[in-house]
Amino acid sequence: MPISVHETPRFSSLQEIQKVAEGAVSLRFIEAQPVRVFAIAYRYGWDEEARKAARYTLRHPIDTPFFPELEFISGATLHKLRDYHRLCGEVASSRALLQPALAEHDDHWTWITCKRCPQAWNPDRRSRSTVYDFLVGYDTLETAKFPDARKWWAEWVRDVAKELRARPWGETVRKWDLLNKAEERAATCLSCGKRAREDLEAFSLMLSVAIEKEVSSVELDLSFDDWSQCDPAT
Repeated sequence: MPISVHETPRFSSLQEIQKVAEGAVSLRFIEAQPVRVFAIAYRYGWDEEARKAARYTLRHPIDTPFFPELEFISGATLHKLRDYHRLCGEVASSRALLQPALAEHDDHWTWITCKRCPQAWNPDRRSRSTVYDFLVGYDTLETAKFPDARKWWAEWVRDVAKELRARPWGETVRKWDLLNKAEERAATCLSCGKRAREDLEAFSLMLSVAIEKEVSSVELDLSFDDWSQCDPAT
């Protein structure tokens, strides 16, 4: 059991407990310090609030400095939270890396229709292994064919997938610096440069929604059987 050196708060009514819970998970705190809010909510057995805070941790890298509220939870609980974050990162990143496989020859995105700027992979070896070797650095045994996507777009997909491992939530896909970097690459092409911004903004919004859906399917294992022996209602 975690042992806290802090005095246990005393509540005189359920209404007081509810007010504390609502204050702890207010957007002002949960967006800026979700791990701290998670620790507080878990400490008092607030399942809904703890899960909400855990979801907000996906907006930040999970490695955080020590803070007193960590004394409210066990190492096992912190491990579960970190494992949840890691798994969400894997799911989100994998979903982004699927994009080349999901593209179709008749898609109207500029990175598919353009025939001017460099392709993402050798046109004589458009196998899944070639794509994955470019995107994530290793081969697979499958040999499915892919559209002639442009290199600047595949590089954006790769950058997004990497960022999603640290911040696995939909809005990561729409990070300004990643989009701007891709647009600058596309601008070197007379064809892509005209449509890159508009197409990327529309596509990133669609991918953001897809990432959120995938991450929502990941479950966080919370049993509340290792929180403090102190009764939070007393």
